[in-house]
Amino acid sequence: MTGTTKPAPMAQGEATTVYRQAGWAVARVLVPIAAVVAVYYWLPLDHSSTQVAVTILVIGLVLLIALIAWQVRLIIGNPHPGVRAVEALATTSPLFVVLFARRSRERAHGLGQISGVSSPVRCVGEA
Repeated sequence: MTGTTKPAPMAQGEATTVYRQAGWAVARVLVPIAAVVAVYYWLPLDHSSTQVAVTILVIGLVLLIALIAWQVRLIIGNPHPGVRAVEALATTSPLFVVLFARRSRERAHGLGQISGVSSPVRCVGEA
């Protein structure tokens, strides 16, 4: 014995599989977050009427509910439901935040200011 331990081939293969699964989990979280943030910045925020804003909110809520239902179905059928639940939470949370951030900004823009807020509400990209 030389004192060095080398993992068994089976254990090394399992470790590679775990890293591959973790990589896919990260990709399944980051891609939808990037898409939601990109759509948030590409949608016109300044010149939409109340009807358009409500329509976008309703469509967004329907998409959010459909996404949650789809994620629940995936969690139930997954061999690692805890990991899949964290992925689902990380995927649906940005959509929820962006939907209501957009609506709050439109309300603040329409009302002039939100009570209790001392400065105008702006998007991240506005100066």
